[in-house]
Amino acid sequence: MERSEIIIPVFNGERHLGSLLESLSHQTIEQYSVTIADNGSTDGSIAVAESFRDIFELKIIDASRKQGKAVALNEAVIKSSAQKLIFVDQDDMVNTSYVESMAEAIAQNPLVASTMDGELLNKKFEVAPRIITRDQRLGHFAITTVSGGTMGMTRKAFEHIGGFNEDFNYSTNDAEFCQRAYAKGYDFKLVYDATLFYRLRDTLIGNLQQGIGYGIGNYQLAKIHPEMRGDQATSRQLLQETIALAGNFIANKSNRARNSHLIGKNVGQMQEKLRTFLY
Repeated sequence: MERSEIIIPVFNGERHLGSLLESLSHQTIEQYSVTIADNGSTDGSIAVAESFRDIFELKIIDASRKQGKAVALNEAVIKSSAQKLIFVDQDDMVNTSYVESMAEAIAQNPLVASTMDGELLNKKFEVAPRIITRDQRLGHFAITTVSGGTMGMTRKAFEHIGGFNEDFNYSTNDAEFCQRAYAKGYDFKLVYDATLFYRLRDTLIGNLQQGIGYGIGNYQLAKIHPEMRGDQATSRQLLQETIALAGNFIANKSNRARNSHLIGKNVGQMQEKLRTFLY
């Protein structure tokens, strides 16, 4: 089987990177290599990666010329000669047949995506901050949009689509990539034997911050691809909903992680609306 490249964009990922690399060390095939694309980490991420140097073929590259996940991903592809590219995020984990299943699927389809499991790594909260569906809800929206950390593709498709947009430095960068892929006639095929174990944020502040990032990203995505996001809520609607969510946050302890995330999304959208109005 042709060797595949596992590309992991890393920025201060010391806390969970070891768990991901450990899961990659138990794959059912050996025809793969791992590239750590470091986007300027200041913690012990590189030391964690180096500890796996003798476990599998490992490459660590400096991808810090500009802050952003898109930069790290693009740099890794540029410095790789692999024809099969598999992207995984630093804080998740994968099942043992992940690489083999994704590689086999890429041989038949230029763009693929793994299934997702939101249970294994997220036991802390009574009510999860977000709902993670196994099939990523493929086919539920106007176009097929998948999580960036589940993507696999041929180099040819990556280059034809134009790589990741380094000027769109938002959390919805993966959705923006999917929109351009769709415009060029591509569609993602779900790989049922490959499972990504997705790690949700495990603190209320973390979920609030992630929600803000998603709110900003969704607003910016709607500006350039309104066909994806549809009509956006007005500032009045967002404010009313945020007040209601805040009340629920106080009254319903078990649901606070989800409310934190939803409040963050609204705050992010309102922030961008205000920024647009002022500037």
